[in-house]
Amino acid sequence: MFDLNTIIEKISFLDKIVGKWYLLILLTIVINDSMGFYRLKKEMKVITSAVLSKKLKILEETKLIGKKILIENPRRVEYFITEEGKKFVSSVEDIFKLNLPSKGY
Repeated sequence: MFDLNTIIEKISFLDKIVGKWYLLILLTIVINDSMGFYRLKKEMKVITSAVLSKKLKILEETKLIGKKILIENPRRVEYFITEEGKKFVSSVEDIFKLNLPSKGY
């Protein structure tokens, strides 16, 4: 088991990324290997560019995703899952396997 300080650090990390959109963004990137901003926005449909940009920045700060700047004309950015992100997604998949109620909250 973890000590209290480690638990507080982990909870602080989770608090940062469990809000609306984070998991959906992360899993969408995982499913597609990597994605540019506009393709990701198109896949997500109802998210605004400003919100998507903010959420991507936080996911990047937490090191769950990385960003590649592609030297093309026009210049593009591509987001990809990091090794830490892969570990996190694996844990999320384990949670999805639990027989938890999905309605009534």
